[in-house]
Amino acid sequence: MEFEALEREGWWHWPQAVENSSLAALEAALPWITTPSRRPVPLAPLNAWLAATDLATRMGECLGPGSRVVRALLMAKGEGQAWDIGWHRDTTFAVKTPKAVVGFDGWVDKGPFWQVQAPLDFVAKVRSLRLHLDDSGSDTGPLLVKPGSHRGEERDPVALHAQRGDAILMNPLLLHASERPRTRAPRRVLHLEWADFDLPGGLEWAWF
Repeated sequence: MEFEALEREGWWHWPQAVENSSLAALEAALPWITTPSRRPVPLAPLNAWLAATDLATRMGECLGPGSRVVRALLMAKGEGQAWDIGWHRDTTFAVKTPKAVVGFDGWVDKGPFWQVQAPLDFVAKVRSLRLHLDDSGSDTGPLLVKPGSHRGEERDPVALHAQRGDAILMNPLLLHASERPRTRAPRRVLHLEWADFDLPGGLEWAWF
């Protein structure tokens, strides 16, 4: 895995990170994931599937031996999901219950978890793995990134295209956006946030 490129550019395209047979097993374990939608993905049904892949091993090489998924989301476009999103950084964490901890604020009750704005030094230690369940090209509203923006650089945006089974690894502080799709073809992405640290002040990750 080209960790140097990930740290330098803020993102890295990992071709064929997961085989098609493994993706089919994921879709069998979570049948609703075949429908384009935007929703949290419970970690429990993912655990057995993750154990049958080498994703945890590879992310452990990237972040450390304690690396695990701390949030899982399906972010899909397609029929009824023609959304876009402007330039932003991912600076929130999903936790079980709110607590008064310095630097953590902006609490929002999301139902199955609480969302909180986290200090940037904690955010910088997280890495996102965006696993593509469908091909993604210029018509499907692809991910746009500004390389180097996680380190304060100003560079031209890049559109990231991917095939089913590819993954995009990303620093959450990288500026990114997503265009509105020009097709009804599905563009499903399983967004997994990985960390190898515990939260301070008694806060707990919501996905455990």
